[in-house]
Amino acid sequence: MTGPGHDWRAAVLAREAGRLAGNRLWRLETPGGPVLQKYYCQKAGPLRTAWRAAWTRWIRGATSPRAVERWRTEREMLALWGAAGIAVPRDRTAEFPHLAGERVAILEWIEGRDLARLLAAGGLPRPERDAVLCRFGAAWGGRQRLAMERGDPRFAQVHGSLVHYLVSGERMVCIDHEQAYFPGRPVLPALAREAASCLRSLAKCGDPETFRRDLAAVAAGHPDRALLRSLAEAVSRLPFAGRGKRALGAALAEAAGSPS
Repeated sequence: MTGPGHDWRAAVLAREAGRLAGNRLWRLETPGGPVLQKYYCQKAGPLRTAWRAAWTRWIRGATSPRAVERWRTEREMLALWGAAGIAVPRDRTAEFPHLAGERVAILEWIEGRDLARLLAAGGLPRPERDAVLCRFGAAWGGRQRLAMERGDPRFAQVHGSLVHYLVSGERMVCIDHEQAYFPGRPVLPALAREAASCLRSLAKCGDPETFRRDLAAVAAGHPDRALLRSLAEAVSRLPFAGRGKRALGAALAEAAGSPS
């Protein structure tokens, strides 16, 4: 694990660390099975990164996009979400200190496929598609309810997308926790921004009729219809909502149904 391959990666990162456009991920084999080595890279130059950090902090109320801050935030969020019983990758950095370091984390390797690609492939019969979307709705809705009960926006994902859910057997594992909302921020608007992003992601997985049926399956699995209706209204009222977000909010409201 510290042989030529590892030395080669270290040399590449040392040479290109200032100009890599995205994170670097490697599967590493260990005596205890595979792990994921994740190197957090700068995604822009110093001036643009500084501007994005200020905008993210003061406008969105979220942590910095700087690489070192994303590295710290993800490990903090994995610990927070995992302690709350949410399915996330385990942080295994402490088990492999020789493979980790500043801006390098060692995470659980998860076999599976992200939900967006699984749905977009179109190979799932409708009963199986509904079943996996119902499981997503249960996991997604359970976390939303937890965020509202605790009054903690850190349980809302800053970059919501079906790409950030891995379907691994019966597990629905949420990934990408590199940024987080600050405690004390309003919870429902944060959940609404995540919901709008997830709905846009779902809408790309099929035609309008497929989207309507998919959303019904998500709503069927959601554990709190009242919260789902509140989310639908909040999505429609997001700043700069426009017709797109209003349409998504209306679709979610239709899927949630009227109060019983």
